[in-house]
Amino acid sequence: MKRMWISLTLCFMLLAAMPTASGRPASPDRDELKIISFNIRFANPKDEGNLWEDRREMMFGLLREQKPDVIGLQEALRSQIDDLRKALPRYEEFGVGRADGKSEGEHSTILYDGRRFRREDGGTFWLSDTPEVVASKSWGNRVVRICTWARLKDRRTGRAFYVYNTHLDHESQPSRERSAQLLLERIRGRKHSDPVILMGDFNAGEGNAAVRTITASEHHPVLRDTF
Repeated sequence: MKRMWISLTLCFMLLAAMPTASGRPASPDRDELKIISFNIRFANPKDEGNLWEDRREMMFGLLREQKPDVIGLQEALRSQIDDLRKALPRYEEFGVGRADGKSEGEHSTILYDGRRFRREDGGTFWLSDTPEVVASKSWGNRVVRICTWARLKDRRTGRAFYVYNTHLDHESQPSRERSAQLLLERIRGRKHSDPVILMGDFNAGEGNAAVRTITASEHHPVLRDTF
């Protein structure tokens, strides 16, 4: 299940940019942000009737219509990112493949409007006991999991914010819970006190302990569920 969180320290202009329950569009004020979290389903050649080639134009059309400022992708393979960059040249990208820390395997890539934002910092860590070790895994998950993050600065206003994009394990609950703890540790340890947006596919609902770890009031920073 895809989730996105926004820190309570964010100013109202960022909160207003999130999709509302009514589905009404936000104001076009350029101090707002439109952000999309999107598990695009990796390009599996066995997906009969649902191949990437069959659905990519629909995705391109949706993103052209919505014109998000930042996109968090999950399950994206290098070839899919290349297709997106070609179809939507306004976006810059940041991220690596989880299998080798370069191009192999699924990415949790962050796409951002390069005309509006400049990337000031960023990185990827693995959701394991050794987060700096490429392709490492722990906590019972059979699949390697990562989080990619970036600090983006608005070229016009000079305002900066952090984006963390991840994909938690689909099988191991211990992995989801430990991953949530690691995500909070990394967010707390960021270099600047800028606002934070955490998004991704968490494979968990609102009542899951991993989600409660992220949104519970006793944890700091407290993150508000944008839904």
